[in-house]
Amino acid sequence: MAGRNSRSQLHWPTKKPLSAVSPINATPSLKGLPQIPPSQGGSHWFSDRHNRSKGPSGSVLRLLYYPAINDNSYNPSLDIRAGAHSDYGSITLLFQLPSQPGLEILTSNNTWAPVPVNPLNQTVPPILVNIGDLLSYWTNGLLKSTVHRVIFPKDGRGGGRDRYSIAYFCHPLDEARLEAVPSRVVKEYKGKGGEQGEKERVLTARDHLNMKLAATYGLKEDKRDDDC
Repeated sequence: MAGRNSRSQLHWPTKKPLSAVSPINATPSLKGLPQIPPSQGGSHWFSDRHNRSKGPSGSVLRLLYYPAINDNSYNPSLDIRAGAHSDYGSITLLFQLPSQPGLEILTSNNTWAPVPVNPLNQTVPPILVNIGDLLSYWTNGLLKSTVHRVIFPKDGRGGGRDRYSIAYFCHPLDEARLEAVPSRVVKEYKGKGGEQGEKERVLTARDHLNMKLAATYGLKEDKRDDDC
């Protein structure tokens, strides 16, 4: 478990370095699920909307650090590392260190469930793939955006240990329109009462990101995430 002076102990996968996580390699294809007709984009519908060669996007790779809290000041009923939220983009890839629990997801029963870091005890923990808001938009709620939080581990030292992780937040092109996927599956789900998102007007991915940033951080809606 990483502590305050253990930065030299950080070891990440070497067979597939982070440089291999490109905007194209890390975008969803969902080939079997949406059943998008070839005439309307087919299996390339999602990847075409994430192709960075066609324009800018809000995708970003971040190093995340959650410091420990001194035992004397730690209050388990109040202190939390990251409050409940869903990710703004299409998908998130989370790279975690072994033996650093704390990530929880909100279940359909409205209870919090821990997410195991390394359920199969592999040499390198698996990459966690998280569904973001925009897949919910595109599928009218068929794919649910995962509400999650990061808490201090309940076992071990009060106030936890320093926590390190890497997250790749994958966003579509800024000008990608948040319209429902042209899929029979999505259309039928909408007919059964599926969510429709914010349909007063068709948003672009950049519109959605700016709205989320404005609501979360009080930023003006024309301010980009990487301008902060």
